[in-house]
Amino acid sequence: MGPGSRYQIDATVADVYLVSAYNRNWIIGRPVVYVVIDVFSRMITGVYVGLEGPSWLGMMMALVNAAGDKVKFCAEYGIEIAEEEWLAHHVPDAILGDRGELAGKKVETSISNLGIRIENAAPYRADWKGLA
Repeated sequence: MGPGSRYQIDATVADVYLVSAYNRNWIIGRPVVYVVIDVFSRMITGVYVGLEGPSWLGMMMALVNAAGDKVKFCAEYGIEIAEEEWLAHHVPDAILGDRGELAGKKVETSISNLGIRIENAAPYRADWKGLA
């Protein structure tokens, strides 16, 4: 048990409406924000914001970000950081979810190839996943 052993992932629909860059009168929807947190250190290890509803694709994008280089990620948005400022670019031993995107055949085939253990909180027990 230590940093990187278990990540926790959750998604929430943001309480804002986004508008089109081409026409501010066109509402394009509410973004879904995914956050991946290292349970041991409480460090945010990955993020993803998308317009698709909570989904397998959105969760996978957050996990890709969790395993990716944060210096490059920040540079894409014009933010300069040193590698030691955000040391989070690993695949965890286990991922804890809430039976949403982490339940089903897609998870079993994709994650098993990476050697990641999938854990899901019991139905109606969001309190078992208290970090996200």
